[in-house]
Amino acid sequence: MIKINLLPVKQAKKRGAGQRELVLFVLVLVVLGFGLYRVQAANGTTMEGLHAKEKEIQAEMGRLEELIGNITQFQQKREDLKKKLDIIELLKKNKTGPVRILDELAVLIPKKVWLEELVEQAGSLRLVGSATDNKEIAVFMKNLEGSKFFSDVTLLSIDQTKSTTTPVPVMKYSITLKYQVPQS
Repeated sequence: MIKINLLPVKQAKKRGAGQRELVLFVLVLVVLGFGLYRVQAANGTTMEGLHAKEKEIQAEMGRLEELIGNITQFQQKREDLKKKLDIIELLKKNKTGPVRILDELAVLIPKKVWLEELVEQAGSLRLVGSATDNKEIAVFMKNLEGSKFFSDVTLLSIDQTKSTTTPVPVMKYSITLKYQVPQS
């Protein structure tokens, strides 16, 4: 006997397979969409963290630049102060130096030798004066050579001249020497 199935079974199977494929496709799309959403959310969180970190770093850089500015100002003030202290030290040295040199000259000069002119030129002195005789000038030069203040004592000239105040002739001399003030 021949059986005829009048029910559309193949069509029902085809329709059922199509629906399953459609459900599977939608499910894959939902899973894929959810995965993309999670990736996007994770990237957003990471970006927010990076922006916050960038702001912290910029704030730290601003603070460090301010410190560098303060350090630079401090160094400039320190250099200015050092220059001022050097100038003060030089003034103190120059203040006592000429006095000590003149005092040493006053101690070394014999009684019969007179100093008429003293000229300073870059670390050397030129002494011009008069004396009663050559022996007194020689004693004066020996005293200068023995001093720790003076060196390179050189007699430039010595001349006999008539004094306008006394009838005795006097010896005019000119001496150059180098000077230095010893450290205290």
